[in-house]
Amino acid sequence: MDEDRSTFETLEAAFVEGRLTRRDLLRRSALIGAGASAAHLLTSLGVPDPAQAQVGQGLLQQAVGTALFAPAGTPPGGGFGAPPVSFESVQSRDLGYIDFLVPGIVGMTVMQLGLFGVAFGFVHLKRTGALRRLFATPTSPAYFLGAQVASRLIICVVQVAILLGIGIWFGLQMFGDYATLALVVLLAAIIFLAVGFAIAGWAKNEDQAAPVANLISLPMMFLSGVFFPRDAMPDFLANITQFMPLTYVNQALRAVVNEGAGLASLGPELLGMGVWAVITFVLAVRMFRWE
Repeated sequence: MDEDRSTFETLEAAFVEGRLTRRDLLRRSALIGAGASAAHLLTSLGVPDPAQAQVGQGLLQQAVGTALFAPAGTPPGGGFGAPPVSFESVQSRDLGYIDFLVPGIVGMTVMQLGLFGVAFGFVHLKRTGALRRLFATPTSPAYFLGAQVASRLIICVVQVAILLGIGIWFGLQMFGDYATLALVVLLAAIIFLAVGFAIAGWAKNEDQAAPVANLISLPMMFLSGVFFPRDAMPDFLANITQFMPLTYVNQALRAVVNEGAGLASLGPELLGMGVWAVITFVLAVRMFRWE
């Protein structure tokens, strides 16, 4: 209170001496009365480089001091000996576009491997009669399908590892746990492999499989936040695309990579992916045909 009273007295003296206009006097008095005087302006600082932080503090002090006190002809401290702005440090992560893009590319790669890798491969086997001839061999169909799924999961893990390695080479920051990331990738692969098996069971040849696979993959590629944030979409479109399987996958991947989230923090994303895994598995079982 004594400091505020002294400030009022200084402002009044500046007004009497003609160094302060009536408008400036009323404006600054209102700021002080509201408890928001220049001496109490507070800003958070999250710049990781100390040199940049020091330069930024100096520039901000000068800009605020000039804006508040220059019209009265007083120095940037207002003549009160206190800096116009005080700072507090906060923890922040300096994320770039590469940190946003790589998780989205990983999700898109998993989707395309499941859709196109399975659909085209099995449609070709069906068209040539290889699947029909499989029943004449001692090989169990379940064993054959299991081997196909396992091989594609291995390929998926290798591709994701390569993408992450390239991303880290170009500056990707990995804050999360690789085991959690691997679990998200495997669950995503199961979802899209099941979609691929459903397409392969329905389509009779590659000409039928291609448009259906593209019809499924292209909307998710551009509307599930692979290349740009979904926040830039209109609200109605963002609400609709929220429930796409690739949207859940990308959100989970970015939460792990960019925020260091664990399984306990991925409840909504894992729930959405789990629901899609059940839906696509049922579709694959009902639609897959050997001939």
